[in-house]
Amino acid sequence: MNVLKFKKFKLSYTINGASKHIEHSKFDTFINEDLSIEFLVEQDEASNNNIYKSIINPKHTITLINFEILTELNYADTFGVYCNGFQSWTESKIFYKDDTVLPARKFLKGIAYTYGDYNFANYTKKSGDVHSWSYTYIKLEKNKIQLLASLDESKAYTCFYHSYKHNQLIVQKDCAGMQIDSKTNILDLIIIEDREAFAFEQLQLHNTKENTKALPAIGWTSWYNYYTKIDEKIILKNLHNFTDKKYSDRNISD
Repeated sequence: MNVLKFKKFKLSYTINGASKHIEHSKFDTFINEDLSIEFLVEQDEASNNNIYKSIINPKHTITLINFEILTELNYADTFGVYCNGFQSWTESKIFYKDDTVLPARKFLKGIAYTYGDYNFANYTKKSGDVHSWSYTYIKLEKNKIQLLASLDESKAYTCFYHSYKHNQLIVQKDCAGMQIDSKTNILDLIIIEDREAFAFEQLQLHNTKENTKALPAIGWTSWYNYYTKIDEKIILKNLHNFTDKKYSDRNISD
């Protein structure tokens, strides 16, 4: 088993205009004048899975800046790390110790920096420093993986920062600007070690949240025809074309 050791947590927030920072190495219950933080572990003995919860209970309204947990993880015997990209403009693949993840090139900044995670993720540009969104896994021997996944992304996205060189994994919530005034489970993390297919089956069993229900939506996008060369005249022309051809939600969907 590839043992994950929790080293310390960091929490930054503002209250009444003042910025405050907490850094602590004990994962029990932390209390100060503004809040309490409780760390809970739920163990599934049958499947050997662990769920880690970090619950913030503010005494007053606070605005979060950052929350992260620093862990120690030995990458020496791993066979690569799978990283899930933020969206289609960022890569999702297996990364190795000599790989480097780079932000978009300078000439793409006007477009790519709007759609990727380049404005808010930490790109160190160092070999073996990679990051993943919402879930990640470490490839182990005998076709096993160590899967780490957030069970709740509704409050803030979760980013996993791997560092092969420093044997360090940082689990960080993208919570800057998030206001809380009541008990909030800021991190709901499951760790599963099993063969890949079985690991994801177990993850699905733990993911009990209902899918969001919404009516089908149909729209028009200018992007793939016009990219950034778009103006009012082009939009009006396309709208008139829809009217002339008597397109509607019903016959488009049919």
